[in-house]
Amino acid sequence: MLNYIKAELYKGLNRLSYKVTLLVLVLLSVSTNALFTGPKVTVFESLDMAMSCLPAVVFLVMMYIDVTEELKDKTLRNVMVSGLSREKLYISKVIIPIILSFITCLLVLIFFVGSTFLFLKPGNLSPAFLINLSLRILCAIPLYIAAISFGVFLSFILKNQYAYAYTYAAIFALMGSFIKLLCALVSNKFYGIYNILITTNISALTPIKNPNLTLLQMLPSAGLGFAYTIIFTIIGIIIFRKMEIK
Repeated sequence: MLNYIKAELYKGLNRLSYKVTLLVLVLLSVSTNALFTGPKVTVFESLDMAMSCLPAVVFLVMMYIDVTEELKDKTLRNVMVSGLSREKLYISKVIIPIILSFITCLLVLIFFVGSTFLFLKPGNLSPAFLINLSLRILCAIPLYIAAISFGVFLSFILKNQYAYAYTYAAIFALMGSFIKLLCALVSNKFYGIYNILITTNISALTPIKNPNLTLLQMLPSAGLGFAYTIIFTIIGIIIFRKMEIK
């Protein structure tokens, strides 16, 4: 299992698409701060505004899930023939995009934060503000992992790259609005569903939504992310066990 993960990570990190995506994101993060150079935007304001992009990461991690490609190329069967169990293979398929996404986000974050301090003035920056932002990001990570777990689960069900991509994007982009519409037209009880959506909880961690969040208020979102990850992974393994791989 470990050797398979290492091999897939090596393949993923050396893909041209991965390198181009990473380069574009790094250049965008640095150039954004470079354009803001001057007295109008400070480090405090730049970091605060950047936090509003947390929900967008859900769509970024989607591109690192490559199950549909392997199902199309019929390479998964070769892996299973080599002796790797279905359970370990499925878990590997969850772990690999998590690591690739983490590397991408970490590098982009390093370059973005570094460029803010390089090009912009501190403003009202304080250690308490930086700690609070760090806690928000840390509590968002389990929700991103949950999104990846859902993506892997969805890709095994749909098996088609385009069907998977459009369905994944539509669910995360439109589900919140659809549930809110049901709340308005049918019953307020649907807010119970809205409040446990992955996107709702990621948005709740942004300073724009909740500027005065404490760690105790953030932890339920992180816990929800872990719960979703376990649920989607277990269901995915059960489905994969029964799936015929050609």
